[in-house]
Amino acid sequence: MTAEHGPEKAVAIIQARMSSNRLPGKVALDIHGKCLLERVIGQVRRARTVDEIVVATSTSAEDEIVERICRRLSIDCYRGSLSDVRSRFVAVGRERDAAIVVRVTADNPLTEPAFIDAIVGALQNDPTMAFAMMAEDRIPDGSQAEAFRMQALLDTLTWDDADYSREHVTPALRRGRAVRVVEPAAEFDLGDYFVGIDTFDHYVHINRLFDHYGEGADLLKGLIADVRRERAEAGRTSAAAAV
Repeated sequence: MTAEHGPEKAVAIIQARMSSNRLPGKVALDIHGKCLLERVIGQVRRARTVDEIVVATSTSAEDEIVERICRRLSIDCYRGSLSDVRSRFVAVGRERDAAIVVRVTADNPLTEPAFIDAIVGALQNDPTMAFAMMAEDRIPDGSQAEAFRMQALLDTLTWDDADYSREHVTPALRRGRAVRVVEPAAEFDLGDYFVGIDTFDHYVHINRLFDHYGEGADLLKGLIADVRRERAEAGRTSAAAAV
């Protein structure tokens, strides 16, 4: 891949593990003929601003499955601490000489490539920005990613060593002043709908979406359009009934 928006190298790091608390082993579960991790990788591969993709998992024995999936898909896999997820990002970012890192979680099969391009582009176009994210109240939960400058992440290591930050990687960056919040295009505007996978019910829901919409690149756009149309129709029906 070749980044289109600037010379700064952007590396997408997908954090993945088998030991999910609410749905163990979910990254290997089948979704319409492909496992969840493969679905996420496929979405990130469609982002034009990403130069490299690395899956970062743990050295736990059960995460051998994650490494095997990556090998099958010809995706590089880094294995590090199970609990200190941030240390995986630091190691991969340094190893790959990343200027910009895109953080993606492996439980979001509808991670939106357009959002990745928007937030990476925001950083590449403004060197004063350290962290970029989509306006989370405007997009479906589970479609987002985060982008940040590698140096900004390294800077936080000196003053934020909390366990929460080690697990969730970006809390200190989110508290920083140099944060860019990117508004979505109108066709992506739907802030109260969940498309990630945390539980078995979510897994069933996502499978139904793929069964209905298929493999198209515009699945999320089609879903959002349908949900908005259904809500508008329901609103008109309720208004008519109240007359």
